[in-house]
Amino acid sequence: MPPPPRQVVVAMDSPLVGRSVRESRFRTKYNAAIVGVHRRGKRLRTKIGDIVLTAGDVLLLDAGETFLETHGDSNAFSLISEVWGARQGPECVGCVADL
Repeated sequence: MPPPPRQVVVAMDSPLVGRSVRESRFRTKYNAAIVGVHRRGKRLRTKIGDIVLTAGDVLLLDAGETFLETHGDSNAFSLISEVWGARQGPECVGCVADL
């Protein structure tokens, strides 16, 4: 069974703030794919690579089992949690659990 999606909140002093997902090279740096972004409680429907991240953005990640161990103390995120009960699979790219 694959690990559940991870939900992270972009920290105020994060190096991600002010950069697009593409410019941040998020997938390469954190070995995780952003599959959804929420800002102020609303899902952003822009192409994910084009989204310029701001502090407080909630990112839904498809990440490996070691993500929390590897990046749990990162200054890029103010909160990291697993999202149990989130719908997963190719038919659900960008789905987010009921928050």
